[in-house]
Amino acid sequence: MARRCGNAGRRLATGVTVVVLLCAAAGGTAGAMWTNEPMVRPDLRNADGEPMLRAVATTTQVADLARNVGGALAHVDPVLSANVDPAEFELGPGDLQRIVFADLILENGAGLEDAWMARVLHGDPRGVRVMVTKWGARALPEDGRHYGPSWGDVFVPVAVASRGLAVLPEPHGDPQLWFAVPNTVRMVDNIRDALSAAAPPYAAYFRGNAARYIAELNALDRAIAQRTAALPRERRTLVTTYGGLAYYAARYGLRFVRLEVPGPDGGRADVAALAARVRAQHVTAIFVTDSADPELTAQIARRAGVRIVTDWYGDALGLPGSDGDTYVKMMQYDTDAIVAALR
Repeated sequence: MARRCGNAGRRLATGVTVVVLLCAAAGGTAGAMWTNEPMVRPDLRNADGEPMLRAVATTTQVADLARNVGGALAHVDPVLSANVDPAEFELGPGDLQRIVFADLILENGAGLEDAWMARVLHGDPRGVRVMVTKWGARALPEDGRHYGPSWGDVFVPVAVASRGLAVLPEPHGDPQLWFAVPNTVRMVDNIRDALSAAAPPYAAYFRGNAARYIAELNALDRAIAQRTAALPRERRTLVTTYGGLAYYAARYGLRFVRLEVPGPDGGRADVAALAARVRAQHVTAIFVTDSADPELTAQIARRAGVRIVTDWYGDALGLPGSDGDTYVKMMQYDTDAIVAALR
């Protein structure tokens, strides 16, 4: 039998309180110790002493967009790290701890996080659901039921950055919608609205930041379009093992050809047929990721007489100080790589 221990209000600024629902139960084995005391949430303020909205973003791209909107009034913490493939990621105790302390979770959506966020969503309309014990945070069981000896549920609202955007139809259907800058503009709109709903007194500040950032993104979109439009028409074919670049190709006037190359443990492939397909495109390079078997892609490239391009950013931004440590820099760097390879 569960018992409620009340609402723990967290004041961000005058007039706004974000509520985390905490519950506790004395279930479990006889004599088990339990607690209804929530973990201590550190007070987070900016350099001017103002309380900051706490947001956890699932990806590095969403985190960067949110930082541009949130500015000095939002602390944004990404779940994924730089250069991490979301398909190979698993939530750990540290990630759950950050979720517990968050006011808002920002997802990319479009299925990108399904494999690991499903552990804490459980279809609950209130948002992410994490078990909190006096020893820390952990995910609830697969069936979403409580278990002891001590526990508490924390519900954190979730906003989907890609809400309203259309995923490309199969065989692509990949979730990397940010490779078309107009899609990213829509994501910024959604992030702005989510941050504003979480901290209404800061809404005007978030709107101003978003407007300035969207102007920068629109300029980026025009610059990329000019770069790709300058390519000869016969040089506008993008051959890659990475489905996310389909959004880039569709937006910036390139013909997209995807090579279905299995991963290192994914079995055999018809190298001759794949090499023949590459040769038929009359390209000088193919773009590949680490998810494709490097030995197979090397064989395909040798037979097709093309080079392999691996120095570009895909699922995650680069490390701080790198050429791809922000969304804008990532898109500029990838455009340089694409134009140079196709020219």
